[in-house]
Amino acid sequence: MRVYLWVDDARTDAAYYAGMAKVREWLRSVPVLAQDGVLALVLSAYTQWELSVAEVVEGPMWAQRLTFLMMTGAIAGRRTTPLVAAIVGAAGMALQTPLGTALAVGGFLAVIMLTHSVALRCPRRAAVAGLVCMMAGVHLYDVLYPDESNLPDLIGNAAIFLLVWALGRGARRWRQRHEQLQDRAAAQQRQQQEQMRAAIAQERAGIARELHDIVAHGISVMVLQAGAARQVLDAQPERARSPLLAVENSGRQALEEMHRLLGILRRDDDGLALGPLASLSRLPEVVEQMRSAGLHVDLDLEGDPPGLPSSLELSAYRIVQEALTNTLKHSDSRRARVVVRYTPEAVEVDVCDDGPPTAQATSHGQGLVGMRERVALFGGEVSAGPDSAGGWTVHARLPLPAPPS
Repeated sequence: MRVYLWVDDARTDAAYYAGMAKVREWLRSVPVLAQDGVLALVLSAYTQWELSVAEVVEGPMWAQRLTFLMMTGAIAGRRTTPLVAAIVGAAGMALQTPLGTALAVGGFLAVIMLTHSVALRCPRRAAVAGLVCMMAGVHLYDVLYPDESNLPDLIGNAAIFLLVWALGRGARRWRQRHEQLQDRAAAQQRQQQEQMRAAIAQERAGIARELHDIVAHGISVMVLQAGAARQVLDAQPERARSPLLAVENSGRQALEEMHRLLGILRRDDDGLALGPLASLSRLPEVVEQMRSAGLHVDLDLEGDPPGLPSSLELSAYRIVQEALTNTLKHSDSRRARVVVRYTPEAVEVDVCDDGPPTAQATSHGQGLVGMRERVALFGGEVSAGPDSAGGWTVHARLPLPAPPS
C-alpha cells in the first residue's frame, strides 16, 4: 500500500512541477510591460479601495487618490524605464505630504518595489539618482514639519529604503557575475566544440590520405596483374586465369576502400601524399619504439590472423599506436600490455597500462577522437576509461567485412 501511495505522490509532484514549468514558460512569453501593467493595475485598485475605507484621510480625497495613483501606476515602468518610474513614484510620495496624509499599504509596497527596481536595473549613477529621489520623497515631511518629526522615525524610514536599495545592488552584482560565468562557460564550450571539429577534420584528412594510399596500392597491383595476364593470354590462356582472378579481387577490395574514402574525404590544400602502408605486422616496431622511450610494452597476439582489408589493419595499427602514445604523454605508467585478438567476426584491440591518467588524458582529446573516427569506418566500437587495477584501458572492436557472395 505504501508503494502505491509513494507512486501516486511522485506522479502528483511530477504533474505539479510540469505545470509550474508551463506557467513559467507562459510568463516568459508575456511582454514585460504587460506583466508590470497588470501588477500596477492590481496595486492601484487595491490602494484606491484602501483610501475609500480609510478612517482618517487628511486633505482633499482627490489629491490623495492622485498621489497614490502616481506611486502605484509607476510600477508599470519599473523594468522598462526604472529611473523614470522611480522619479514618478517619488514625486507622488513627495506631493502627498503638503496636500495631506493618508495610510495605504499598496502605496508603500509600490515605492519599495520602485526602489529595488532602480537599484537592480540601472547603472550605478542612475541607481544613486533614483535613491536620492526616493529619500527626498520620504523625508520631505520631516523638512516641511520638523516639529512633528522624530529621530527614530527618520532613521527607521531611511534604513528601510537604504536596505532595499542595497539588496537591489547586491542582486545586480550577483546577476552580472552569473551572466559572466555563463558567457565564459559558453565561450569555453564553443572553443571546445571548435577544437573538436578541427581535430575531427584533421583526423579524417589523415585517414583519407591513408585510404588513398591503399586504393593506389590496389590499383597498382591490378595494373601489374593485368599486364602479366596480357602477356600470356594468347600463348597460354590457362596461365592468365590466376592473374585475372587477382585483378578481380584487388578491384573489389579497391572499390570497398574507395567507398570508405569518399565517405570521409574532405578538402585539403596540402594534397594527398603517398607513403608506406602501416599494418598490424609492424606492431613490434611500435613496441620497440615505446620501450626505447621508457615504456615497457608486452605484445600478445591471440588467434589466427585472417586475410584482413588493408584499411582495417591500418586502423587497428593506428589505434594501438595512439593509445600507447597517450600512455607516454598523459600518465606515469611504466608498463603497458597490448592484446590483439583475431576472431572470425572481428579484430579486437586492448591496450592497458598500470598508471592513473592525468586530467588531460581523461578529456575528449584528439587521440580518442581519432580512434572513434577510425572505428566508425567499420561500424565498430571503442571505449576508454579506468580499470579495476588502477590503470587505464582502451578497448576497440573492428568487425570484419562480410565475405563476397
